[in-house]
Amino acid sequence: MLTLSGLLDLLPSGEFARADYAQDGEWYVTRRYGDGAIVYCDQYGKHADEVVKLTESNLEACYTIM
Repeated sequence: MLTLSGLLDLLPSGEFARADYAQDGEWYVTRRYGDGAIVYCDQYGKHADEVVKLTESNLEACYTIM
């Protein structure tokens, strides 16, 4: 399990990770090709281009690279 900062160091472009956070359940993120931004995606890695914001849930979630 990784923090968001750990994920930034290890997640390569095109790979995706699952985020787990208490009451919010789970969501998925990926590193976008080109600019390397971390964006939300579905459980298959298809991204929606919405950049992950520095919210409490994103910062405190545990991330697992799939």
